[in-house]
Amino acid sequence: LFSRVAKDIASGEDLPKKKKEELIEAYTNMMANLEFLPNTPTLVNAGANNGCAYAACYVLDVEDSLDNIFGIYRKAALIQKAGGGVGMDWSSVRPRDTLIKSTGYKTRGVVQFIKIYADSMSVVDQGGIRPSANMGILSVHHPDILEFINMKHSGAAQNMNISVAITDEFMKAKDEGKKYNLYFPVYGNKEKAGELDAKDVWDKIVAMAWRIGDPGVLWIDRVNRDNPTPSLGILRSSNPCGETILYGSEACVLGSINLVAMLKKKVDADGAIIHEWDYDKINKTIPLAVRFLDSVLDVSPQPLQEIKDAMIKTRKIGLGVMGFADALIK
Repeated sequence: LFSRVAKDIASGEDLPKKKKEELIEAYTNMMANLEFLPNTPTLVNAGANNGCAYAACYVLDVEDSLDNIFGIYRKAALIQKAGGGVGMDWSSVRPRDTLIKSTGYKTRGVVQFIKIYADSMSVVDQGGIRPSANMGILSVHHPDILEFINMKHSGAAQNMNISVAITDEFMKAKDEGKKYNLYFPVYGNKEKAGELDAKDVWDKIVAMAWRIGDPGVLWIDRVNRDNPTPSLGILRSSNPCGETILYGSEACVLGSINLVAMLKKKVDADGAIIHEWDYDKINKTIPLAVRFLDSVLDVSPQPLQEIKDAMIKTRKIGLGVMGFADALIK
């Protein structure tokens, strides 16, 4: 398994034969020794020639039109089929009872579209090996926010995580015990569409999170203050488990350093064996893991060309840790 993955990931580098063999061996040993592991789609798909992607995390942009919304369902299904999970911000979709000028009818609201999306993804397995992974995000300023907060309590959308995008404006109103503005559109040329008591909304988020585990919160203003590429626009969504924030059509490859494998034994003054951090090993493993993840971006197939283009443009990877509790025990 690890040899298959290592050979495929190293294949994207233009190296002399001996250097390529050394790199493959280094990748293989790093994984076989459980010092580092990439996300599941890389382990399952790299070198398997099954056409599936190696990235785990995707974000899609949802716009306020039927063509876009139902097109998003299709794109998400293709991503899930290829092995990825999808997050998306729904704040651009019109709230309930908005008049549709072309038909004269009123909308049913954003939550109904989210429920349809969740039902659609319930029949698509992620790369054929696990249930689909999904994240739905709605701004705390969207007029349908209360319906969104309570959505999963009714039994809907049980196959997805949901989070409320929280702003500094909202938190300031909450702390001061004031009302805050609802907007639609939420982003861009936003227009006031009502107001709610900020503390009441916050209490509802907390109560529902305690009751069923959702919604989470996404500190969206902090996200954009830390955005390394603000010239590309506003960041609005995370991947399904929240490890990384992405633009629409971007993908991210994840991996983890195993901290238990980053320890070394030492005998103390009393002759007892103790463990301490092996900084030489840490300093060797991290650059190799980053090189591995960066190479995944180049060699991974993608279900849509727009995703491949966006991924190569910003080259987002996520290197995390695992085994922290076990390392502390040792």
